[in-house]
Amino acid sequence: MSDRRGSGSRRFSSGSRRSLYTAVAVMGLLAVAVGLFFFVGNGGCTWRVGASVLEAESISPSKLMLIVRSCNQNPEVSQLRETEVDVQVKVVVDSHPFLLGGEDCLDAVEVQLQEPLGGRDVIDKRSGQVVRVQRDQAQKARDDVADLPDVPAPKIGDAPSEAELEDLQFIADQEGISLQTAIERYSWHDNFSLAVEQIRKASPAAFSGAEIVDDSNAWIAFKTDAPQAALDIIDEFRSSHSGVSVQVRAGEGLTEEERGKAITTVHYAVYRTSEVRDASTSFDPATGQITTLVVLDDAASDSAIERLKAFAEPKLIEATRPDILDDISVVVIRSEHNVLGGTEGNR
Repeated sequence: MSDRRGSGSRRFSSGSRRSLYTAVAVMGLLAVAVGLFFFVGNGGCTWRVGASVLEAESISPSKLMLIVRSCNQNPEVSQLRETEVDVQVKVVVDSHPFLLGGEDCLDAVEVQLQEPLGGRDVIDKRSGQVVRVQRDQAQKARDDVADLPDVPAPKIGDAPSEAELEDLQFIADQEGISLQTAIERYSWHDNFSLAVEQIRKASPAAFSGAEIVDDSNAWIAFKTDAPQAALDIIDEFRSSHSGVSVQVRAGEGLTEEERGKAITTVHYAVYRTSEVRDASTSFDPATGQITTLVVLDDAASDSAIERLKAFAEPKLIEATRPDILDDISVVVIRSEHNVLGGTEGNR
């Protein structure tokens, strides 16, 4: 069962997610830097865990498709660092007790590089290993997709499929509940995710985010008022899931795309300055704060922090809009360590 979920805070991400299904056509790539995040389950946050990158495909000189050992677990690149000799990536996924990744169910995430990959190695920061890159398989992948049989597109009102029922039975066994109870609590998650995907595509200039709150409540948010096209999709979901309450929120101030652009702009504005040796950028949606943790040169003074913030904010305004700082704040913090990494990005 594809239960797309995520964390409440997010780290700099250069890719968007895509699931690979056996005998199902590969869907079009989403080039938005920041993907959709959900809170789901019994009122708690979904934890994010590191996932192994099995291989990569060079789909253009500056784009990679990372193949990840997970199963419909909303992968994203939580860390991306480019040097002259390599590209270092770390991927995190939802920690699901009932989704077990395997060779016949892998996820993929697209990464937009700042420079062409060239002869640089791709390093999986989770394992420290060099990832094999298929540098000439793009056309073969397109041909493979063309040979796949046509599969009916999923609909918002669809009942759980046989595979989803197997997943729900696994959940029921794990939680000590009946299959019917598991269906009532969780079967609508897939259709809600599908509705959100359709809204994202139909109204990218308005969509801000979404959240599954608990067994019977969710919300979908928009920068200003919800467009009629989005409301129609929400109504379609409600008509098929009368037991689920979907709150429509307006006036969130930022779209999903604007947040993504803001995060990447601040990250690279800070990271590319001469005093910075390493940087990791995160975003807290609850406070609207972008925080960049930096490792500075040994000779750099603490006053460099204020200079970096003063440099990043105009770059953010230039890349987005003049009043962006009304909705987002920028914080730069000096790391006490010489190297960034370890377990950060795993939530």
